[in-house]
Amino acid sequence: MSAPEATTSTPQEPQQQKLHVSRSNRKVWWIVIGLAGVLAMSAAAWKLIPKAKEAWRAREAKELTAKAEALVKSGQPEEAFRYYAEAIRKTPRDASVMRAMARCLDEIPGAEVSALRCWNELHHLGEAAWEDTVAMGQAALKSNNLSRAREIESALPKAIYGKRLVREFRTAVLGKAGKVEEARQQMRQIWSEHRDEPECQLKLATLDIKSTDKALKNAAAETLWEAARGEGKFSATAMLTLADSDVVAAPLQLGELALLARKSPLLKDDQRYYIFDHCVAKAPELLPTIIGMAREITALSRTGSRERFYQWVSAQNQPDVILSEIPETEAMNSRGLFLARADSLMRKNMWEDLRRMLDGRFPPVSKVDLELMRAFLARAEAPVDKKREQVRAHLNGAILFASGNSRAPALAQVGAGAESLGQPDIALLAYGELAKINSPARLQTLKRIYFLCEESGDATGMLKAANTLLELEPALLAYANKLDYLRLITGFQLDEALDHTLHATDSAPDDRSMTHLAKSLAAYYSGEREVMKENLETALRLASSLDPGPKAVLAGLLWQEGKREDAISLAQEVPVLKILEEERWFLEPIKQN
Repeated sequence: MSAPEATTSTPQEPQQQKLHVSRSNRKVWWIVIGLAGVLAMSAAAWKLIPKAKEAWRAREAKELTAKAEALVKSGQPEEAFRYYAEAIRKTPRDASVMRAMARCLDEIPGAEVSALRCWNELHHLGEAAWEDTVAMGQAALKSNNLSRAREIESALPKAIYGKRLVREFRTAVLGKAGKVEEARQQMRQIWSEHRDEPECQLKLATLDIKSTDKALKNAAAETLWEAARGEGKFSATAMLTLADSDVVAAPLQLGELALLARKSPLLKDDQRYYIFDHCVAKAPELLPTIIGMAREITALSRTGSRERFYQWVSAQNQPDVILSEIPETEAMNSRGLFLARADSLMRKNMWEDLRRMLDGRFPPVSKVDLELMRAFLARAEAPVDKKREQVRAHLNGAILFASGNSRAPALAQVGAGAESLGQPDIALLAYGELAKINSPARLQTLKRIYFLCEESGDATGMLKAANTLLELEPALLAYANKLDYLRLITGFQLDEALDHTLHATDSAPDDRSMTHLAKSLAAYYSGEREVMKENLETALRLASSLDPGPKAVLAGLLWQEGKREDAISLAQEVPVLKILEEERWFLEPIKQN
């Protein structure tokens, strides 16, 4: 039996094993190194991708901003805003874009509150320069936020008080607070010191064009004409100022102004038609020529301009033009054209045609439009005994429909319609709702409320409207002077009125008659006979500038003071039916004697 064979290994086997292990290790190392590389690249990509996205967004924002800037320069800030808004969405912390958008909003009428928010946001970014702070303050003033403007003014460092923009802003705050004459004088001084700057030259001219000094007025007109005929950014302001002034009255001048307005790329359509309106009002013979100019800009303008054109032609009482150019079939496709044609039918008393349009299938107008037009239709066609009832029913329906999301324009529309239809109480209801909305038209709405209350003999309503007006705009001196007077004759807020009136000073020469009358009345209530006597004498000398109601009050006070002849003479000038009940009370002692 042989012994078992021993297991032996050749010398190459350990080497092969070592080589195998070495290769395995190398694979592992390559995997490790590869994985590390992938992780490193992933980490780099993790950091680089957001940066790449950010760079891409910044590039897009820059392109959008460039488009917006071009639109602003061409007088189209509304269109520019859309690009700025998109640029802000892509780069929300880019101060330069935010600043540009705020400046754009400053150029858009009615966007004052939005502009103020935008300037505030720029300050929150911590990138605002002092010029931006001043611009924010001016936006606060434009949005009737006097308290915010004062906060901004108090935060300005005194080191920059000498800067022109700062001086203008601080003077504007002064004027907004009611110191109108003082602010006007200061502003004139500022602009005179910088007369070499075109902007200041133009601003001085806008003041001097209202001067009673003929030489000063003529020089201002020359400056404004030069700017209006130019292509600079101030040409639009110059044209609007000339349209408002009484120095441009000759048909030749008015024709040139209308032509400049037609050609200007900086004017918005509403501004252009505003100038056209003034030119036609001063020279009616220019209407055919100006209608031709308006046609030209309509052909070149953006969507909606045709509707705007025919609405303007309608307001110029040209129904034949509209009825011949807008067939009923076309009017049924556009609200603007529908309203223009409907207005022309009403002007021509073509009520059957109007009814057919209103009863047509899906007229392209709102329910507010329909109710208002049906109110006019009711006034023309309803039986006499039901006319008022039907008109008021349609107007009340219009108010109900005007309570939607975009109710401000609709409420203004209802108010104007109710006034035209002789229903001031419904107009007041619509305007009252509109005045609660913080819209650009709020001041004008409150002024209209004041006027309607005055027309209807509602002293309390006048007082409420004046109070709200002065909260929004303390510089409205005409209402400020009436406020204490209304408090005194109604008895509301009497203590405040007595204190304020007895210590008031003359605010301006043309306000002195009401100031002295109010002081006389306050002194009468307070038992201060000497103060009453002194102010009565001055008020009597200025009585010719008083309205009938205040004249009645003055007559009553003169009677109480024993000046019977003067009292009777004044009382005879007062149309009793046109004054407030509270004013009529002062005439009673004179009538009884």
